[in-house]
Amino acid sequence: MFTTRHLWSFCLVFLSCVLLAACLSTDVKKVGRAGVDESNNGETDSDSLTITLAYRDDSADGRVVSLKGLTSLSSAKISNVCGLTGSNCTCKFYTSTADTAPVGTTAGTLSLSDTNNAVTCTIAGAVDPDDYSHMQLVTTDTSLRSTGFIEIKTNLEVKDVIGDLDDTKVTTISRYPCRYTFLEGEGVSPVGNSLSCVASQRLGTIGATYNYYLSSKGADGIDRPHGDVPFQDLVCKNGSLMNVSCQRNAVDKRYGLYTEAAFPFVRAVNLVAAPAGTNASPKIFGYAADPDSKGNCAPGLTKVQLWQATPQSIIQNSLPGGNNPPSNFVNTGNLDSFLLEAAQPANFVVDRQANSTTCAAVADSDGIFSCAAATFGALQPNVQSVTYLNTLQALCVIPKEVL
Repeated sequence: MFTTRHLWSFCLVFLSCVLLAACLSTDVKKVGRAGVDESNNGETDSDSLTITLAYRDDSADGRVVSLKGLTSLSSAKISNVCGLTGSNCTCKFYTSTADTAPVGTTAGTLSLSDTNNAVTCTIAGAVDPDDYSHMQLVTTDTSLRSTGFIEIKTNLEVKDVIGDLDDTKVTTISRYPCRYTFLEGEGVSPVGNSLSCVASQRLGTIGATYNYYLSSKGADGIDRPHGDVPFQDLVCKNGSLMNVSCQRNAVDKRYGLYTEAAFPFVRAVNLVAAPAGTNASPKIFGYAADPDSKGNCAPGLTKVQLWQATPQSIIQNSLPGGNNPPSNFVNTGNLDSFLLEAAQPANFVVDRQANSTTCAAVADSDGIFSCAAATFGALQPNVQSVTYLNTLQALCVIPKEVL
């Protein structure tokens, strides 16, 4: 009668420009040895790197600026120039390219992620970070090699986030809710989800909402929400109950993935698209990137985690008051709820409508104790309220704001 849905396993598989110039420039974003031939784009110069993005997130700490380098060339590693911790470099911030009095980096805030090929630093001083539109990455040795002025972005586009990858291979991941109706009553078997129509049955319902995911570039129907799922048979002649009701108009854009494995998007993400049918099994929706060893995502990417809520089975006399009939809300792992989100989701809630008018006390001409006239009491909205706990490794995904 019920399916094991969304209980999706995430098969998570492994997941600049700076040719060092001796002088400052307003158009070159490269740092490197003096005399380097810039035509090679750093492909053979072990001291070169390419800065592809400088980003300041206004929604978070508006003083922190992240620099992102190419990830496709080992010769473009920022650590080649700045050292593995970034201690050989500093950042300078300018109000314009004509500014001759830059502010520097707050002491101890410069951090380098070799995995992400990224540097973060904080605008120093009692200044308004919104006034600073450009920056430079500068070495701290006697050569004082520096990038040219790099414009600091506060709004990103998808190309800023994925670098030199093909933006047509980015898929938008959305989710939509489906409400499940479970049954309780004297004829409900906790095992096998079977139902018998018995005299004067107290037919009631237990409800919970689960979420499914869609891909804008998905094949086999995973680009559109599933329809409602009726009960296999009428519930003792009560035709008003639906096994699953999906809100097809409540599709919510969440984030983006890359549709194929291409560095840094190398970790496959498996999601479930529907409560029933062929798409009730996990499928690869795309690929995410891994955070670095400190748990940080590359600039522009958003960190998400898999969150799991595990509701308890509702069996006979298990609810407060101890007078509830048996139900088929029996959790053997198939009723756990999973969400892939940046922050801890609101609690998973199980509700209940107890029986108000019982099923028939006398069998009808078909020999069935009909529940057609059964009615339900007021909704009990929080029979269970279950906390989501994070599990498995974090992932770095494309934020929905750039899609």
